[in-house]
This record gives sequence, C-alpha cells and structure tokens, in this order.
Amino acid sequence: MEIAVAPSGEIILQRAVVALDCGMTVNPDTVRAQIEGGLILGLGTSMYNEITLTGGAVDQSNFMTIAPCA
Repeated sequence: MEIAVAPSGEIILQRAVVALDCGMTVNPDTVRAQIEGGLILGLGTSMYNEITLTGGAVDQSNFMTIAPCA
C-alpha cells in the first residue's frame, strides 16, 4: 500500500499491489473482481472498525460483531 495523509487528516490510498497465485483462471474478470472486493473489504474493516479485547481475549466472534471506531 502506498498512502498519503492530507493536511486535513484524510487518508488517501495512492496505490495497492496484490500478489496472487490462483491457479488456472477461467474468467479473469471474476478473479479481478474478487481481488478488488477483498481489498476494499480489508481497507474498510481496518480503517473504520476496531477489535477490542477483554482480559486478553477478543470480544468479537465474526464480522457482524466488529465495533465501529469511536
């Protein structure tokens, strides 16, 4: 990831590079869509949600219970 931070504090993704070994590809557009979707999901989760701990254990059990950042 290449990112920049604007003076306003906004985080700007300038470039993302993904390495993938998916084997034989039948439909390259589907592979590209999966990569892009996974990248967007990962970015959104890492930037706008948080994982909390209680007594050293993770409070969330899946994506549905991830708390939004305060």
